Amino acid sequence: MRILELNFEKGWRGGERQTLYCLQGLSEAGVSVALACRAGTPMEAEARKLDVEVFAFPHIFQLIVFLITRGKRFDCLHAQTSSVLTYCVFTKWIHGCKTVYSRRVNFMPKGYLTWLKYRYTDKLLAISEAIQETLIQFTHRTDIEIVSSISVQEIIHPEIAATRMNALPLKGKKCIASMAAFTYEKDPFCLIEAIHILKQKRADFIFLHFGEGRLKPEVEAKIASYGLEETYILMGFVDEPQAYYPYFDVFVMSSLQEGLGSSVLDAFMYEVPVVSTLAGGLKNLISGQRGIAVNPGDPVALATALNEMLQYEKAHNPYIPAAKAYVEKQHDMKQITQKLIDQFDRLCNH
Repeated sequence: MRILELNFEKGWRGGERQTLYCLQGLSEAGVSVALACRAGTPMEAEARKLDVEVFAFPHIFQLIVFLITRGKRFDCLHAQTSSVLTYCVFTKWIHGCKTVYSRRVNFMPKGYLTWLKYRYTDKLLAISEAIQETLIQFTHRTDIEIVSSISVQEIIHPEIAATRMNALPLKGKKCIASMAAFTYEKDPFCLIEAIHILKQKRADFIFLHFGEGRLKPEVEAKIASYGLEETYILMGFVDEPQAYYPYFDVFVMSSLQEGLGSSVLDAFMYEVPVVSTLAGGLKNLISGQRGIAVNPGDPVALATALNEMLQYEKAHNPYIPAAKAYVEKQHDMKQITQKLIDQFDRLCNH
């Protein structure tokens, strides 16, 4: 069985990291796996460190030609984004490969062409129950299964995070952090409101927001309007987010919409207590006494939950043991990889 993973994104976010983990897991399990990606991207650079074949193309047209001329070499095409799935399905009448799509976002798809694309995809996989429900509602398919995200405890360059963190005014203060793009579905404005409210209750913390996005100017203006520049610090995009988790006392997510919340899995893995909204897949992650949950769009509740979580010392935090056990059991690379292999086997051999 030969698998081609496809991810043609320019940047490096959670989906690209999961693509890399899929490549690594499949390769270590003895599966013949290769990657098709955009040339000159972090995805290409990271994949070339693995023992897998990498096909990198400067433009999408070259990927289309590759699928038409060499796609039939593979038994299965595993698309990691909806955009690259389009080309897998569009060329399917020539290459004849089975197509699989792992959906990681939870907004409702739109349009007849998208519906048609999903109907002609041989297997749709969702990384959470929330996404599964959305896909069922849109496609009316009953064969959509869940294969969730992989979580790996891996810090390659701890010195980079150490240098940045040591430069911050953290002495004697707790560190609250979030890793989320500045987009409406992540609701950064609710987070700013919550930190502003929390600041009225206590001054023994600093807040770090890792991420970039189109709403950054509005976010900066909101922070300035509350005079939070020395409390609410924008850290920008970082190449190795996992390296920063050991410095956090609390991790928070304020999302209005979330496919799963892989950064929460990272927090679980590095034993950082979590405060989160119940948006989308976060609801399943945060249940079972694995963190404190609040309704989306409620900054008062978010601030109250953060204040409560800060009362605990890490060594005696009641939420950490359940969260750690959950991520190690349910999101282990070998276990998730085996679920993928089972899907590919059933698809290619029936």
